[in-house]
Amino acid sequence: MQNNLNINKERDFISLFSDPFSYFVKEFRTLAKAVLLYAGPIYLLQIILTSFIVDVSDPMSFLQAGKLPEITGNMFGIYLVQIFAYVMLVTVVISYMKLRNSIQDREIELSEIWEQISKYYWKIFGSQLVYGLIIGLSAGIGIAIFAIFASKMLIIITLATIVFAVYMAITLSFMNTGIILEDKNISETIKRSLFIIKGKWWFFFIVLILFSLILGIVGSIFSLPMLLTSMSGLSNNGILFLLTLFQTLGSIILGILPVILTVYAFGTFREEKEQTSLIEKIENINSDIDELNKFDY
Repeated sequence: MQNNLNINKERDFISLFSDPFSYFVKEFRTLAKAVLLYAGPIYLLQIILTSFIVDVSDPMSFLQAGKLPEITGNMFGIYLVQIFAYVMLVTVVISYMKLRNSIQDREIELSEIWEQISKYYWKIFGSQLVYGLIIGLSAGIGIAIFAIFASKMLIIITLATIVFAVYMAITLSFMNTGIILEDKNISETIKRSLFIIKGKWWFFFIVLILFSLILGIVGSIFSLPMLLTSMSGLSNNGILFLLTLFQTLGSIILGILPVILTVYAFGTFREEKEQTSLIEKIENINSDIDELNKFDY
C-alpha cells in the first residue's frame, strides 16, 4: 500500500495508468469526505443556480429577443462559481496527496487539509487564470485568423495555433501540482512544468487520452438522465435540481481522478530526472543522525 502512496516513484505506462485508480479506491473515504466538505458547498451553489436559471426544456431560449443579455450574465455567474468549485477540488486533492505522501501511518485530519487549502487556494486560482489565458489566447488567435481570412495557408496556420494550444495545455497541466508540492510561485511552476514534461509529452498525452476515454464512458452514466429529461421536454425545477445534483456528484467523483493522475505523472517524471526519493532518503538519514548526535553518552 505504501508504494502506491508515494508520489515520487518511477512508473511505467501501465503503472501510471492504473495507480490513480488504485489510489482513488484506497483513499476514497477520507479524500471524498474532504472534497465534499470543502468543495461540495460551492458545487451546491452551482447546482442551485443552474437549476433555476437554465431552462432544460428549451436550451435555446437565450436566442429569444431581449433574453440574451440576461442569460449571458447568468451563465457567466454559473461559470465563475464553477471555476471556484474546480479550484477547490484541485486544491483539496493535491493537498491531500502531499500530506499522504509524508504521513502514511495514520489518517489525514481534515484540519491539516484546511491548512493547505488556506495556504494555496488563491495561488491555484491565479494559476488557473494564467493557464486559461495562455490556452485561450493560443486557440483564440488561430480561430480568429480562420474566421477573418479563410485561405488554405491560413487554415494551416490556424491548425498550427490550435495544435500549439493543445501542446501548452498538456505541458502546463503540472502548474497546480508544482505550486502545492514544491511551494513554487506561478512563474516558477511554469518553468518547472516545461522541465518536467520534456521528453515525456507524448507519453503523458497518450495516457491522458486513454484515461479520458474511460472517464468519459463512465461519466455518460451520470449525464444520461439529464439528457433524457431534456429530450423529453419535461420542465420542472425540482426534477432538474435532483438531476443536476446527480450529474454534479458524478463529475465531482470522477474529477478527482485526473488530478491524481497529474500528480502521479509529475512525481514520476520528476523522479526520473532528479531522483527525488533518493535525495529524500538521504536527508532523512542525515536528520536521524543529527537527532542521535544530540544525545550525550
